[in-house]
Amino acid sequence: MKAKEKKQAIALRKQGRTYKEISSQIGVSKSTVSLWLRDVPLNENHLQLIANRCRMISILNGKKVAEKWLKDIANVKEAYKPPVGDPKFMLGIGLYWGEGTKHSRSDTEMVNSDPKLLKIFLDWINEFFIGEFEGFKVGIHHYTPDKDQEIKKYWSDVLGLPLACFNKSIIAVSRTSKKKRQTLINGTVHIRVCGKGVWKIRQKIEKTFEVLSYEERHNPQTYPKHKEEHNKKIGSRTTKQDKKK
Repeated sequence: MKAKEKKQAIALRKQGRTYKEISSQIGVSKSTVSLWLRDVPLNENHLQLIANRCRMISILNGKKVAEKWLKDIANVKEAYKPPVGDPKFMLGIGLYWGEGTKHSRSDTEMVNSDPKLLKIFLDWINEFFIGEFEGFKVGIHHYTPDKDQEIKKYWSDVLGLPLACFNKSIIAVSRTSKKKRQTLINGTVHIRVCGKGVWKIRQKIEKTFEVLSYEERHNPQTYPKHKEEHNKKIGSRTTKQDKKK
């Protein structure tokens, strides 16, 4: 047994060091450190030191993860040049701007009941973000439990996705859902893009939003709808200046 190293391990533990820190400092495995220290008595002060140390390490690790995440986002956005001149791309970005989920900075999702809209979304993802996702997961929220498989089959055929992509349906039946049962016969569909690179897709979408918002604010002549408003503001300023004169 390494008596010297064990003695060091015990001393470091009472200073509030974690097993990982002790293992790294004295050059033995973490499992060995755990074996050496499992019967070492610790008073309340020792336990408090360890708890504080663990909390501090957790905070530092959290900051490192956050910094890396922000750096990765910045790199993706900087490298991406959205094809805003492509009508198909702009159709998809318009649909996502209006109907896509935006609560997360990493998820790319669409919720709707319109088959054509959902199919356009799938085609858009497949065409413009190929290689950055692994597939799709589909959830259905409907109101007829006895037709669950029939509804899944309908959406599988319409969207061109295998039934293996479909999660367990959310079925809600109540008095308040009676009208929805009549209008949303096949329910509402939630499509989620899956894979390790999905967060990049979400950030590229966000970059496109930023580009379009910047153009709208700084180049009103590009947008006929806003050009008139821009001209009105200019005219209003001119009128005020004439009155002052």
